[in-house]
Amino acid sequence: REPLRVIKHGDGKRRYRTQSTVFINPYNGDILRVDDARTRTSGDVLLTWVPAVHAGAFGGLLVKIVYAVLGLVFPLLFVTGFVM
Repeated sequence: REPLRVIKHGDGKRRYRTQSTVFINPYNGDILRVDDARTRTSGDVLLTWVPAVHAGAFGGLLVKIVYAVLGLVFPLLFVTGFVM
C-alpha cells in the first residue's frame, strides 16, 4: 500500500509554490518524508512551475489569450501549407 500523503497549501493565489507535503506510513503512522516549501531546491521550484506553465494557470487573461493564439498557429500553418 502506498504511503498517505498530506498536503498543506500556503496562503495566496499561487498555492502550488507554497505547498508542503508529508508522507506517512499507513500501517504504523511513521513520517516517511517531508517536502517543505521553505527548503526546496531550485530544481524542485522549477518542477512546481511545470503544471502551471503547461495549463496557462499563471499571468492572467493575457497569457491565456497568447496560449490560445499560439495553439491555433500550427493548424493554420498546416492548412496554408496544404492549400499552397
